[in-house]
Amino acid sequence: MSLADSVTNMTLENIHPGGYFWKVARSDRDQLVRRLATRGRRLAIVAHSALEAKGFAERLTLSGLPVLLATDGTRAEVIEAEKDDRTSMIVTTHEFAVDHGPIPVSLAIHLRSASSIRDYSRRIDALPAAVHITFVTPEEESRAATLLSGLAKDRRDDNVIDVTLDDVIDLTDSESEAIASIASPRRRTRSSRRNQRQ
Repeated sequence: MSLADSVTNMTLENIHPGGYFWKVARSDRDQLVRRLATRGRRLAIVAHSALEAKGFAERLTLSGLPVLLATDGTRAEVIEAEKDDRTSMIVTTHEFAVDHGPIPVSLAIHLRSASSIRDYSRRIDALPAAVHITFVTPEEESRAATLLSGLAKDRRDDNVIDVTLDDVIDLTDSESEAIASIASPRRRTRSSRRNQRQ
C-alpha cells in the first residue's frame, strides 16, 4: 500500500479545538500536502524560513498545484487580492503570516511546530481556519511535546484524542463558522508586575 493510499487511515492527535498534531517522516511532507490539497479547498502552508517556503512552493507548482509564495519579498497588495480570490494554496512563513494576517483559509498546515505557545497562538490568529495541522517529524517530537503540555488547559482532560484524516477534512468542508482556537497565552501585564512589587 502506498503512502497516498494509506493517508486517510492515518491518525492525528486532537490537541485543542481545531488543532492537530500529525506524526510524519520529513520526507513524506510534500506528498501529504499534495494529498491534502486535492481533498481540501483553501490551504496555507507555514514554512520555517523563506528558503524552505520557496523550495516547497516550487515543488508544489511542479506538481501542477496553484501556489502563491508569500514571504518577505511578496507585496502586500498581492496577498489582499488573494484573500478575495481564494483559489491558490499559500506557502508562507510564520513572520509573513503574522505581519500580514489575518489570511482566512480552510486548512493551515504547519511544516514544523512553533517554538512557543505564544508563537503558536499568533500563527492561529494570523491564519483563521477550521483546522490547523502541525507536522511532527521524529527530530521535533520533544518540541511538540513541550507545546502539547502548554496546551493542556485547552483540552477537557489530559487525554489527547486520536482522529482520522477523514474526520479532519470533514471539518474543513462544514458550513459552520468554527475556527480553531486556543486559550490566550499568559502575559504579564503592568498591573500584575506592580502588584508583585507591592
